[in-house]
Amino acid sequence: MKKLNFLNSFFVSVLFIFMIIFSVFISGILYGYLENINISILITGDALISLPLSNHSEPEFMKLINEIRNADVAITNLEMLIHTYKGYPQAESGGTYMAAEPEIARELVWAGFDMVGCANNHTYDYGLMGILETTMYLREAGLVYAGVGMDLQQARKPGYLLTEKGKVALFSCASTFVSFGKAGRSRPDLHGRPGLNPLTVTPEYTIDSTTAVKFQNLARECKLPSGVISRGKFRFFGRNFTIGEKYSRSYKINERDLMEILESIRKTKENSDWIVMSVHAHQGGNNVPDFLVNFAHLCIDNGVDLVFSHGPHFLKGIEIYKGRPIFYSLGNFIFQNETIKKLPSEFYERYGLGDSATPEDAFNARTKNDTRGWPTRPEYWESVVATVYFQDGILKKIRLLPISLGFGKPRGIRGRPVVAGPELGKKIIEKLKLLSEPFNTNIVYTDGLGVINVNR
Repeated sequence: MKKLNFLNSFFVSVLFIFMIIFSVFISGILYGYLENINISILITGDALISLPLSNHSEPEFMKLINEIRNADVAITNLEMLIHTYKGYPQAESGGTYMAAEPEIARELVWAGFDMVGCANNHTYDYGLMGILETTMYLREAGLVYAGVGMDLQQARKPGYLLTEKGKVALFSCASTFVSFGKAGRSRPDLHGRPGLNPLTVTPEYTIDSTTAVKFQNLARECKLPSGVISRGKFRFFGRNFTIGEKYSRSYKINERDLMEILESIRKTKENSDWIVMSVHAHQGGNNVPDFLVNFAHLCIDNGVDLVFSHGPHFLKGIEIYKGRPIFYSLGNFIFQNETIKKLPSEFYERYGLGDSATPEDAFNARTKNDTRGWPTRPEYWESVVATVYFQDGILKKIRLLPISLGFGKPRGIRGRPVVAGPELGKKIIEKLKLLSEPFNTNIVYTDGLGVINVNR
């Protein structure tokens, strides 16, 4: 019996020692794996692409293309629908009714892109068929996409890219969209609605008491929809107002949208090495809205490695939060919204044009022959392409390549990006540096690039 007890104790001891050695061995492998996770992720702003890229080869263009191709992963926000006009143009759109030919998906692959975000204010310009055709051509081209789906559950999910540097997950959502363009939830007894992944936000305004009285009097006189919510708060024309000392505007995120997006991030973190969040947000004007800052921080708190926003079509600042980068707007990457071949009647009627008018007539009417709007403002045509470098799983550097989209050039030429010349490039980086200073981000201009070195 004593011998049996001794043998039992001996085998238990051997097993215990073996388990310790095995644990150390496995930990070493995992630690070594984590130590050697090096990846470069390139991101851009809005790609409103309607013309081919591969027929161009000038040096300043190919330098940009090589920048994209050299990244381990390249991601853009596809603010374009790729379709053959099978879908019906909706009564409302995100502005221009977007349409590009099927070959454009392959052009993005030629340029070096791997993943695209699809949630934006143009997602539903051509209804369900616009989404179905776009995603079909993206799949055929081999592009991973995110941000749209046949119901809300599907639209919330990320797209996945498997690389030798790990599994990359891309989320795409939008706070700017037509109300009928957001996906709806499926129930056990009824299917949901196709659409985009929404981050619904509600504007809330603060006005002084004098203005509040004027609004309330106007509502009574004109029998406009209004009402008192509580002391010091009222509704007017479907908007919430608070009486205060001076005017201000803020945005409240829909709690359910927020919780569901964060929950999806947490679940995705369990099976992904890298998570990227793409957010399409027009709100805030020249400023970064508070809701976007809060949302970006919460995304990182829950496992996102990189957040990039777009929508305003011009640059905003960069923040490093808990060792992870946030780009509050990367402006335009490709801006070819004036070379769309077909437009619905609503677009022409908006500018008082009839059935004999052409798309060129409509675009000329919109800008008064390039004397107002986008063609007159250089900030829409000057941007950067950002490459984010992680070493051993830690953010090490961000490389900012300034690009020019051809401000002042004819409509058929402008909109395609090239690397900016030395003078313009320095101007773009210096501007982005100023925009990033409120976030305590230091950008250094060197050798035609903006560089952010991250010291931990």
